Amino acid sequence: HLATRTRVPIRTAVVVRSELRSTIATNGRVEPQVNFEAHAPFPGVVKQLFVHEGEKVVEGKLLLSMDDTDAKARVAAALAALRAAQASYDDTLKGGTHQERLSLNADLNKAQMEHDQAQHDVEALQKLQLTGAASANEVAAAQQRLAADNATLQVLETRKTQPYGAGDLSRAKSAFEEAEAGYAAASEILNEAHVRAPFAGTVYSLPVSRTEYVQQGD
Repeated sequence: HLATRTRVPIRTAVVVRSELRSTIATNGRVEPQVNFEAHAPFPGVVKQLFVHEGEKVVEGKLLLSMDDTDAKARVAAALAALRAAQASYDDTLKGGTHQERLSLNADLNKAQMEHDQAQHDVEALQKLQLTGAASANEVAAAQQRLAADNATLQVLETRKTQPYGAGDLSRAKSAFEEAEAGYAAASEILNEAHVRAPFAGTVYSLPVSRTEYVQQGD
């Protein structure tokens, strides 16, 4: 400026705040960072769709339902098997069914009465033997009956206190646990027939339609 004595142009601008964008063209595929993919738990028909592609959904939103008639029948059968196995296991722990326990108690009472009568007969015959009114053979026969009644009574008492062995208890428990696992599996399959959003997100693919038949795992 001092040398040429010319005017120096000054460029000015109003300061504004904005975003700087820079784009690069390329090829690729967009994928979600958190992905959920539902699979058919059994072969069947898609009963109802509750969403469409591109829809934003909240967590727990019902997305799709399959025809669960057969799944409900399997759950009912599994529940019946579970209840039967549980009842059998409970009866094993208690020493048998209610009817079996009543029958055993009746047998015990009868055996006790027969034992008491046999004991009384032995004592009576032994007194008669002292007076010569009873023979040694009669006393021996009465003692044999008493021994037999005593053995029967001991067997019945053992059946009442220890009706089942460790193997019986183990088998009953295993059957109960197997039935419990079967019911849980059937219930899980029934739940999977109704697909819900596990988290909030966007439905980006819906490759089935209503009334469409799908194979297990589709």
